[in-house]
Amino acid sequence: KGINEQWSAQRRPKDVADSIVRIIKKIEEVDKEEVLSIAIRIHKLFLDKATELKDYYTKPSEGISSQQLVEHIYSLINNVPDKGNTPQRICGIILDVFHDSVDSRITVEGLTHEACTTNTTSKKPGDLIEVHDNGKIFKIYEISVKPIDLNRIKDSWESINDYNRSINNKIFEVVYLCRSQDIAKLHIGRENELVMGITRFNDVNFIFIDIFKWIKNFLDINFNNEGIKLLYNKINAYIENK
Repeated sequence: KGINEQWSAQRRPKDVADSIVRIIKKIEEVDKEEVLSIAIRIHKLFLDKATELKDYYTKPSEGISSQQLVEHIYSLINNVPDKGNTPQRICGIILDVFHDSVDSRITVEGLTHEACTTNTTSKKPGDLIEVHDNGKIFKIYEISVKPIDLNRIKDSWESINDYNRSINNKIFEVVYLCRSQDIAKLHIGRENELVMGITRFNDVNFIFIDIFKWIKNFLDINFNNEGIKLLYNKINAYIENK
């Protein structure tokens, strides 16, 4: 009953929320047999997606290199983004494995969450949050492989503002891991090869970093051969369980 036009007006992306409302209305209009037919078609879509993901699973290799892993990750993000879940989970796994390997006392929150827009409804300041064991936030990441506009930035800022007020904390920076085409609507100048641009909304800086260059640089700098193999296995385990 709560999924209606008022509900969709508060959700992002708006077109997806509107589609959900239309589907719910359609279901309410039809008889049980047609509802069952719709459910079967949706189930088939999930099975097709599972089959598609399984095609990208590759058996772990003893001699996997950093470059091979990077190419594997690029392929997954480009070909099976899974509504943003694939890049969010992969970036989360990378951060989690790194912090665990160096015993940094930092945990990665949001690692197992489904991708969704950060706003006041989501009750989260970002997609991935690095938190020290004393409770202090170390860094906030937004992960995106779809267009980012000022509305998305505003939603993110409002969520951070609510979070800051709720725990008397101060977050002044968010790192967006995305692609160059995702920030075309923001019209911001590139800083360097890695940092595609920086924009400020009220009191928060939003830093846009090339997701693919970040992954490659992070792996090259922070992972030895054993770390690469562990990371490879964890990513494949995620694919297997989808």
